Amino acid sequence: ADRNGDKSRVPVTIRIPEAILKEIDHKVEQEELPISRNHWIVEALVEKLKKNQTEIDAMARSDLLISLVK
Repeated sequence: ADRNGDKSRVPVTIRIPEAILKEIDHKVEQEELPISRNHWIVEALVEKLKKNQTEIDAMARSDLLISLVK
């Protein structure tokens, strides 16, 4: 699914340590263009999902190469 183009939104309540929230707020304040905390968190989640998928793809390629070498 195209997460960036998906306009449907579902409210989610999360509990995070206060120190992490302060760190997020600090990062949000450092942005050149104003963004909301929510936007920053969603962007971080999307980046994490993409990174995980890249790692999964790399492992799959590695497994394929190993099986071809055997």
